[in-house]
Amino acid sequence: MKKFVKVMTSFLATVILVGGLSVGTLFAASADPNEPNDTIGKATSVTLGKTYDGEIGNYNKYSKSGKTDEDWFKIKVKKGVYKVTMTNYCKTFKDTTLIVSAGSKSDFDDSEFGALSLRDSFRRLNDVDYIQVSAEGTLYIKIWNYTDWKHTGKNFTYKLKIEEASYAVVQNGTTVKANVVCGRELLLAANFNNPTWKSSNTSIATVDELGRVKGKQAGSVTITATNGSYTAKAKVQVLYKDVTKSSDFWYEPTYYLTNKNVVKGYDKQTKFKPANDCSRAQMITFLWRLNGSPKPSSSKNPFNDIQKDDYFYNAVRWAAEKGIVTVPSNNKFNPQTVCNRAMTVTFLYRMAGSPSVDTSKNPFTDIQKSDYYFKAVIWASKKKIVAGYDDGTFRPDGKCLRRQMVTFLYKYDKYVNGKG
Repeated sequence: MKKFVKVMTSFLATVILVGGLSVGTLFAASADPNEPNDTIGKATSVTLGKTYDGEIGNYNKYSKSGKTDEDWFKIKVKKGVYKVTMTNYCKTFKDTTLIVSAGSKSDFDDSEFGALSLRDSFRRLNDVDYIQVSAEGTLYIKIWNYTDWKHTGKNFTYKLKIEEASYAVVQNGTTVKANVVCGRELLLAANFNNPTWKSSNTSIATVDELGRVKGKQAGSVTITATNGSYTAKAKVQVLYKDVTKSSDFWYEPTYYLTNKNVVKGYDKQTKFKPANDCSRAQMITFLWRLNGSPKPSSSKNPFNDIQKDDYFYNAVRWAAEKGIVTVPSNNKFNPQTVCNRAMTVTFLYRMAGSPSVDTSKNPFTDIQKSDYYFKAVIWASKKKIVAGYDDGTFRPDGKCLRRQMVTFLYKYDKYVNGKG
């Protein structure tokens, strides 16, 4: 079975697995060489993502009695890549080493540490390492003193955490696609030695010398690896923390419009908040950006409830000039009013130029010809922008949530503008 070896710091930690490879989190163990988890058969079960404290006894002390203090742990894992972080271990002594290896329980051998790493030139950085897991199984972790360690003082105490990591391989002359969530890391590996890494936009994602990509804010970025004539690229989509499931109907629309700078998120562009209501100001701003953020042709402001310092000021004036929004007798736009489904579809219909539409067939039971939005809804249905509900209703007064808003805009750009 393949083994994956990584060098970290302090202790010798040997990782093996049954039926595959993967990593979890570690421990709460004492320095007693007779503690219950000192053998592989009595390994303590641990959980991914949690941090565990442990202590390893002084090697010289226990080796004299013919015993070596060991801490054994096990965790269920899947195929993938796992990040291992170890901290607070004997910071005074720089000559101690932690080695992480992986293999099957049956052929595990303490002397075999040399095997295959994630890349030829992989090096430890800031006490973080990665393990690649080839199949589902049980991962075994062994923590013990390295025999070349000369320290004769106190026991080691340590903290160790193992968590799932994103991983992708980039190959010379090609571009791969990968995702990483804001605040998390993606590990990239090139199929050539000693690559130099560069991000096309460090506001969206950074990359270090080991190819570790850190998502900063939602958006699309290109990570490039080079070495002489070799070049490989990864097109990385940085995901909002709350839009991570590709099966959600708003997933693709959200990132399509985010990458076009049509929609923005919250909390420094790290959350989208798909269940939030969409206001009239937001909706008109999104329509304006979808059209390239054009400058209004007139300097006049027909509304008395919007000001020059409002983010939506130019967008609303542009929409009024184009007839997308109307100016009522009280000259109020009501920017913070929640946009309902009827308003949203009407804005889209007007933006398309209010085209003629055959209204002889009405697929919805809750709209009528006398409704101001009747033609707009029929048009949007024919354009596949809206589909209604399973009970045959459109629900015109229903609030337009941000996830619905991006879906309507995405479909508009796709089916009306022919893009997307």
